[in-house]
Amino acid sequence: MPADPLPLIAYLRGEISTDELPSQLHLPEELWQQMDELWQRSIADIDRGVVREWGGVLVLDPQGQLRLTNVVAGTSGQVGIAFTPVHGTIVGSFHTHPYADGTTGVGFSGQDIADTINGGELLSLLQSGLEVFALLRTEHTPMRVDAAHVKEQHNRLLHHYVIQEGMGVMRAVRYTNAMLCEHYGLAYYYGVTYDVLEEVYKP
Repeated sequence: MPADPLPLIAYLRGEISTDELPSQLHLPEELWQQMDELWQRSIADIDRGVVREWGGVLVLDPQGQLRLTNVVAGTSGQVGIAFTPVHGTIVGSFHTHPYADGTTGVGFSGQDIADTINGGELLSLLQSGLEVFALLRTEHTPMRVDAAHVKEQHNRLLHHYVIQEGMGVMRAVRYTNAMLCEHYGLAYYYGVTYDVLEEVYKP
């Protein structure tokens, strides 16, 4: 089970710098459970060939706990997260990546990365099967990006890794995510459900 989530919470509260981010991040157990429940909802009808993304808003509540709220269902390829007034301080978002063919382990899309930056999110979490991915805004992250350009970069890098490097799609998406995080100054972590998130890249 996950251990101490305090370093992540301290970072989200602006109490420690990017340099002080640990190489492993831990999420609160309750948040893990909420995320996994939304993943199960995402694939509840997969036997009928139907999946849908689920998502929600990540907040620090008045007690300083990291929680998921404003949960909403989307379509098979996107979810419109409602950043409406919440009880607490908004710090980011969570969503799932299900696929009707049962594929899992697919990380962030170019649109996801652009939305994280342009939405001013400090933390973006994504679950696809047992695998969980995290983006953290740093002092090196721009305030805004051209979403169409980020999507084009993502597609070009993914094509390179799959076609020229011969990688499988899931691995190629992870490499693509890491390259874009380096380009846009985002910290990038990866792990599995109810485990630690390991640092992949940090500016």
